[in-house]
Amino acid sequence: MASTSAGAAPPPSLIPVSAATATTSARSDTFKTEFHPHSGHPTTVETFSAYGTGLGTRSPMVDDTPWHPFTCCADFEFTELAHKAALNKDQMNELLKFIWQVADGHTKFSFRTHRDVTTAWARASSQMSPFEKHIIPIDYKKETIEYEVYSRPLWDWAMDLLANPLLAPHFVWDAQQLYKHDGTHFEHCFHEPWMGDHWWNLQSLLPENGVPFAFILYADKTHLSSAGTVKAYPVITRCGNLPVNIRNVNGPGGGCLVGWCVMALIRGLNSACPCPICLAPREELTDHSTTYPKRTIKDAQDRVKLWSRDCIVGEAELKKQNLRPIKNALWKVKLSNPHDALSQDPLHLYHKGKFGNHLFDEFKKHVKALGHAAEKKVDKQFDAFPQWQNLNHFNRITNIYFTDGNKFQDISREYIEALGDDTTKNWNFPKAHASKHVFTDIREKGAARNFSTRPNEKQHGLIKCAYKLQTNRKDIANQTRSYDPYLDDQPFGRHIHLGAPQHSLTLSQLEEENASKPAFAQFRKKLSLFLNNFLPTYNILLPDGKIKFSLGTISCVQEHRFLKVNYESAVDWKLTTDYLRCNPSFHEHE
Repeated sequence: MASTSAGAAPPPSLIPVSAATATTSARSDTFKTEFHPHSGHPTTVETFSAYGTGLGTRSPMVDDTPWHPFTCCADFEFTELAHKAALNKDQMNELLKFIWQVADGHTKFSFRTHRDVTTAWARASSQMSPFEKHIIPIDYKKETIEYEVYSRPLWDWAMDLLANPLLAPHFVWDAQQLYKHDGTHFEHCFHEPWMGDHWWNLQSLLPENGVPFAFILYADKTHLSSAGTVKAYPVITRCGNLPVNIRNVNGPGGGCLVGWCVMALIRGLNSACPCPICLAPREELTDHSTTYPKRTIKDAQDRVKLWSRDCIVGEAELKKQNLRPIKNALWKVKLSNPHDALSQDPLHLYHKGKFGNHLFDEFKKHVKALGHAAEKKVDKQFDAFPQWQNLNHFNRITNIYFTDGNKFQDISREYIEALGDDTTKNWNFPKAHASKHVFTDIREKGAARNFSTRPNEKQHGLIKCAYKLQTNRKDIANQTRSYDPYLDDQPFGRHIHLGAPQHSLTLSQLEEENASKPAFAQFRKKLSLFLNNFLPTYNILLPDGKIKFSLGTISCVQEHRFLKVNYESAVDWKLTTDYLRCNPSFHEHE
């Protein structure tokens, strides 16, 4: 995203909240959306039951021929299988020969040789913008080193998105300000990128018929080889104009590999000002009470120009701000400020950074100092933590010295701060300072998941797989540049769904079959007592108008081990699905 300017019109979020008061008819859980003046849309006030339903009335993203431009669905499914299996030429020819030997005309299938498949792959890849090879010369120690860089033009990728009829109804162009009524007044909320102050300010600087097109760029190092000697810097982009449920998944409108980056190292953590956003001194990184000046393009440009005239004086000035004598390519983009575009990433900042590399180590040191019994107790508590969807389960944690950021996040969810005041840890490092900018990022760019690297980190594993199975370990970027992961997910439309049904049993049979388990002792009486208390509490009438009832020994019950529920999310007030599974023996745990 581009930077703001002093001439931009202030968004409504800068007005005191009390000024954005509700109408007399407003009530709790009412939403108000204010659109940018250039959009021509009037302010809307909606009840919770109506909020967000506009998106649901749009035509669903259903493609009648999702296998296009392949000849048929079977051809696409075969190429996908061959691609995942990384079949070589001989393997693919043998598989095709086998298929044609057993095929009996029940489905259309046109491939006969490896060439047919690769031709179809080439035809399909031509539908998207191709990668381009660039040679970048770098002067280093009186010699010129040339780097090969492969990239896919961002603008061409944007045109591909805009030309996709499945995505067209989902693009959002105009800035919005969202308010939720809390019973007294409207509270300003931040959700999607177009609901942040930055989008509003940027649209104010554009002509009245102009709207922002937001690229969210990600680049980070990944180790392709198991030994860690082969590294890559994939660049992945996502479109900020698409909703998060489309933007942050792998599929149409999701992330796209657009290049392999050559990283230029900064001066490091021991430089005078290690923060890439502001000029906080190295010695004051833990001081969140002081707001230091933000970095500006003009200041950086002036110092680079000074270096070009006098490298000794210029080098000294560059070091004061942790800069190198390199012209940033984004300086050429109008209204752009790369320092404003940089965002705080929860994965590396908190889960993998402050917690994984610092707090977790301190926690283990303190537990170890308490002795083996304390370590055993901690591991036992983590092992006893309930199994839950999208939550890694740990049998023990005191022996974990390295893991990925997602597992560190799950450990931190189950973790209780136990350091006390006697820690001697030095917290004066850049990631401890980065929290200073989190609230500014949320106000300017929306919720933190808009700039989280977690969706992009997931693609590292698939890129590593392509490297190991589909390259000769040489000229990696050239061989993996056609790689594009694609996954899909299916929605769920009802409110409550029970699954995994078991056989019906009488209460007497249930108690007999589970006689060895204390929880089932007098189960019939316990269930009767529960229902007699639960149902009246929630105004649910008892059968036949009874005031109290009891279950007989021949009353039948049926166990279900899967529950799926749609509910109102407290994060974005939209419909969200949660899952609950149970099993007598889950991963060898009762």
